[in-house]
Amino acid sequence: MCKKKTPIAYSVLALSLVLGLTGCGKKQVDYSDATEGVHGDTTSDASQLSEEDNIPEHIEYVIQGELGDITVYADIKLPDAYRKCAVVELEETPFEDEDIKKYADLIYDEGSYFLYMPYNDEEVAFLKDKLSNLSQFATTDRERTKFDETIGWLETAYFTEEDETDYEELKFYNPRVPKEGECTLLGEIDGRCYILRFMYDENNSLMTLERWESYEDIFAQDTGQESIDMRLEGNNCIYSQEEAEELAIDFVRQIGFEDYDVVCTNNVYCTEYNYDPTHQSYDSRVEGYNVYLGRTYDNYSFTYSSSNYPRNIFNSLVLDEDGNATTIDGYEYVRVYVDNQGLCQAEIVNPMLETGNVTDDVALMPFEKVDSVAQEVLKDYADSSNNNLSVMEIELGYGMIRQDGKVALVPMWYYFQGDYSKEAAYSRLCFVKINALDGSPVYDY
Repeated sequence: MCKKKTPIAYSVLALSLVLGLTGCGKKQVDYSDATEGVHGDTTSDASQLSEEDNIPEHIEYVIQGELGDITVYADIKLPDAYRKCAVVELEETPFEDEDIKKYADLIYDEGSYFLYMPYNDEEVAFLKDKLSNLSQFATTDRERTKFDETIGWLETAYFTEEDETDYEELKFYNPRVPKEGECTLLGEIDGRCYILRFMYDENNSLMTLERWESYEDIFAQDTGQESIDMRLEGNNCIYSQEEAEELAIDFVRQIGFEDYDVVCTNNVYCTEYNYDPTHQSYDSRVEGYNVYLGRTYDNYSFTYSSSNYPRNIFNSLVLDEDGNATTIDGYEYVRVYVDNQGLCQAEIVNPMLETGNVTDDVALMPFEKVDSVAQEVLKDYADSSNNNLSVMEIELGYGMIRQDGKVALVPMWYYFQGDYSKEAAYSRLCFVKINALDGSPVYDY
């Protein structure tokens, strides 16, 4: 709901629970009070919460504002054994120069990859030769056409400024914008060519993998389960959803991401550029699955929402509290797109390192108090907006808290807006997020 980049206003309890400092040296997240109940009692087991903390299966009410109404008619979704929740401290670990070779070796067939940085005449000549050789061994007509089209583009490429960079080492380069870096490789996976890109901007670090024949030619849009295209033709993927999820998990395990599990899987409406020599066109169809993976510990996962797992986050801008444009500071997640040919795309966004489970037992604020905070936020919105909206699902899961360079996964309540299952462009919009430990509202950016 809120898109402003504002420091989260924590209560005294929240500061001790989530983002405290210990000492004057290395900053640590201090959860020493994480098992202290909201009424001042202390317990060593969050499962000992009193009966007043029981959570209903469904709630209904209407918030009437000065300009609009918000109807809450929502089922409540809980993790299994939801009272048992670990608070996890994380450290941001953006991709570095040494990671490029590490992941290239894990992903590509041995000895098959090379730098793909067509930013000066020397590199263009090198790539034209490499692509011409690869074209002779293309496994599909589209792959061969992609090689030929790219060679044609390289032959006509014009550089407004001469780039004298020596593109030989596997490291980040800054060929275009000083505050951004990239390194792009081309190599083979089981004989099929894939592009591997590493990028960073002021706040985000990203690794993407895409099958060469589809590189920059395809957009894999989430589509609703009940969208008209799904109802008319269904998903044309030869893989089942379960098989697609297995492929995604196998890939992330292969490259060493062990704490990620499937959080959500969406059908894909695929729009693909058609290399028709007579006219420019696009082919569209429902084919495949976007599999989203996030950190999962015991029963809790990093909850799927369109703001937690955003698309095209790189270079996305928001206004900070002073009205200045700044790059979105995105969350950590993985997306894998599986189509009829298997792995088509993958994104590893803002990787982090677990530094420890600070506590395994936390006391959740009673739901009625959480909901009262949510109602205040909803009322503020209804007073200032003439939209009549609805909340149709409430979910308890992990959310991510950031402050002063520290990160933590904490239990969080999500109030989801409407039902977009019938939409061609599916999204899962979170209206309100509430910290389940102290009841403070949490804003994304």
